[in-house]
Amino acid sequence: MRIADASSDAAEHIIERLRAISGVADVRADLGLLRVLESRSHALDRLALIFGGLLLASSIFFLVTAARLTMLARRSIVRVMKQLGARRWQIVLPVALEGGLAGFFAGFLAWGLILLLAKSASGITGTFMAAPRPEDYALLLGAMC
Repeated sequence: MRIADASSDAAEHIIERLRAISGVADVRADLGLLRVLESRSHALDRLALIFGGLLLASSIFFLVTAARLTMLARRSIVRVMKQLGARRWQIVLPVALEGGLAGFFAGFLAWGLILLLAKSASGITGTFMAAPRPEDYALLLGAMC
């Protein structure tokens, strides 16, 4: 029997199907506990989304603030470039490239740390926390961009 849906409703359906098989004397399941765990799991998912949204908003705020502070620190260079006839994109491009490269390398470093922590945690906890799957790498790579 292959289980495709891991919800408490699906578990109840599977229990009924198992009970219908001839030769099966009893099927034990704690559906109440399963429903409690399922509701707590959904609550933790919502909490993670809220914290993720707050983290995203704060990172955007700090990114914009850092870019403004960088431009203010280079105020004299920007003034000279404007006086020499540089266009706006010629002034902004070096700052944007610097920020993009710094963000890429910081994301790559964070990705490596996450992989290192996941592998070391799986060694400590056994099979409780497995190493990342191939689709997790794509998710982490997407999060870096």
